[in-house]
Amino acid sequence: MKNITSQKFLIALFFLISEAIIAQQTVVFNPYNLKKGVIENGAAGFNACWLMDSDLERPKNTLNEERFNEMEIGSLRFPYGHLADNYLWDIPPYGSSPLVPKVASNTTIPGYFSNTDVTKWSWATNEDGTFRKDLDFDEYMAICQRQNIKPLVVVNAQSHKYKNGVSYETLKTSAVEWVKYAKLKGYEVAYWQIGNEIDHHPDVISKNEYYTLYADFVTAMKQADPSIACGPGILSSTAMLKDLLDSNSDLVDFTSCHQYLFADPYKSYDEFVNYNGADVNKNVRNTQNTINNSNKPDLPILITESNANGNWNSDVSNINDLYKGLAWFDMLFTQQENENVVYQYMWNTHSPWQGEFGLGGPPNGLTNDMSNNITATGWPIKILNTTSEERIMIPDSKVHGNTYSYGSYSPNTGNMTLYLMNKSLESEDMTVNIGAFDLNSNYKRYVFSGDSPYDTNPTFSESGTITITENGFTTNLPAHSLVVVKLSGTVSHAVYNIEHVGNNLHLKSNDLETDVIAVNNSDSELNTKWELVDAIDGYVYIQNVANGMRLQGVSEVTGDGDSVQIVGEPSSDDSVQWKFTETGNNWFIDNKAHNRRLNINGENKVSFGQTSWIGEWVQWKLIAVENTLSLKTLKEFNVHIYPNPVKKGSLINLDYVSTNNESNLRIDITSLSGALAISEKIILLDGVSNYKINIRALSSGIYILKLTNDKGLKTTKKILIN
Repeated sequence: MKNITSQKFLIALFFLISEAIIAQQTVVFNPYNLKKGVIENGAAGFNACWLMDSDLERPKNTLNEERFNEMEIGSLRFPYGHLADNYLWDIPPYGSSPLVPKVASNTTIPGYFSNTDVTKWSWATNEDGTFRKDLDFDEYMAICQRQNIKPLVVVNAQSHKYKNGVSYETLKTSAVEWVKYAKLKGYEVAYWQIGNEIDHHPDVISKNEYYTLYADFVTAMKQADPSIACGPGILSSTAMLKDLLDSNSDLVDFTSCHQYLFADPYKSYDEFVNYNGADVNKNVRNTQNTINNSNKPDLPILITESNANGNWNSDVSNINDLYKGLAWFDMLFTQQENENVVYQYMWNTHSPWQGEFGLGGPPNGLTNDMSNNITATGWPIKILNTTSEERIMIPDSKVHGNTYSYGSYSPNTGNMTLYLMNKSLESEDMTVNIGAFDLNSNYKRYVFSGDSPYDTNPTFSESGTITITENGFTTNLPAHSLVVVKLSGTVSHAVYNIEHVGNNLHLKSNDLETDVIAVNNSDSELNTKWELVDAIDGYVYIQNVANGMRLQGVSEVTGDGDSVQIVGEPSSDDSVQWKFTETGNNWFIDNKAHNRRLNINGENKVSFGQTSWIGEWVQWKLIAVENTLSLKTLKEFNVHIYPNPVKKGSLINLDYVSTNNESNLRIDITSLSGALAISEKIILLDGVSNYKINIRALSSGIYILKLTNDKGLKTTKKILIN
């Protein structure tokens, strides 16, 4: 009997230990495994609702503007989404004070007579079609200007098709007068979106009708102000986007898509926990792919509506609660990973669909009561905006058991933020390994969680600890939570001379994105020193210590020729990934994209050879040098670039404070695809230097501005040309 009891105890102990092992998860990050592009400040924005959001007419205990400031909103969409296609910003004579906005059709929602029960919208609309207690364009712009929020304005493109709607010419005139008024007032609207979800309403306006309207409206609007940025109001149709780019690419300055969760993965908490498939942002991914293969590969993407719900019924799958907040954070972060995404806009601040004092349902980011509190799905907006660094850092795998992991990193400051989500009902121990990153002891740890996955009032606060280890840290993730860990530290790698076995020459990087050259092995300059930075699947980036540029195999490879060059960050595709294969005491170095082997040709230029070659002309030695030559990153690069976004055809101001005894500064501007557009060198003065960068030759799009001083220190900024 005693033996049986002991056996039962051992079996129970075995299962307890097994469960503990299963609950231990490990994720690996590397500060050089970064996505292209930069996370915009305040990347997560809102759809404002003009019927609900006036601080002047409908003041709450905490004003909307105060919440926007607290949540660090970067862009705000006005007047709304679908209802914007029944909105007129003013009536003739346009621009009189005060503005008199009204519906275009009083028999279409939210018109006073749009429902058999006239009380349905009578709280919002008067019998003459004007609005009651609304947020008008002037109040909206005042908020944007005070809070440095980028305005996105939706132009009515459908109500000429509505019953009792205004004429086409009235809509067009209204749009043009709106642009003129904004220019007169100095409002600097960042984006003008023509209609909303046009592809969702083919019964109202056909594709061809919209293409004609778009070209007509935008042409007239740009005649009123050539500096404005215009884009289509598309839900998901990549065919419509392609048609517009093929026919009128010069009139398309940005594009849009919407992303909701209409499908199954997150219908219930159990499905959310068990779903470990691909990301759920299909519309965004398809839009990015379409742009990559278009004639405007740098076209900005605005995700003008998004939410972790897909319909607004009050069943259990559509309650604004903690698990939907966790799902929404997952959407926000993975959507931001698409390199052309600039802003994404949650649907919405307050929903009008349940009336003036209705709860508004699951889409609300702010509660529809006097407290105006942040909701469960509103919190992820604040979390992303207030904690993320400038670049997205990719883990070895997003999914580990029931945990999701995300990262962001700033090469300019050494600051890193990791997001560790535990979807399960039990706590999880998490080990985080961070390659080539030496943590200091200063950190902050925050937790977004609640009493249960269905808690409608979760909290986000500084809480808990991490234990710093040799390779990173460990921490415990509470059940159904998002743990945010903010870190700081320095990047460190072994540094090498890479010496050719055949002629004993060392690799040396030029300063510009041209051929890498080979030099005599007695050369001791910093640009002959290289770091091997982990990429993925055993490949590495070969990165120069002096300027941070990476060795790249060029796209056109015909054989043994000048097929290798250097390219600046943020390049991270297969062409800059290399595999080292040991051969005796030496190494073969093979390019991932082209399956070619690093070689030196007869002119002592680095080139490609066949992977079947095994002789000394494709063999290299790694000669370690002192680790003090590790990649230099400027910790206090004091620079101000403005305006940003900047209007096409104008100048960018650069204010630079010299703090490192440098005498000159190189300015490089590249497209997202890495093509060099501008390269200039300026002489610095003591104190503050002001310099104007002429971008008149650049087309609309997203660009990377890279600054490098004569000490080898550098920083990058994303700029948007409208």
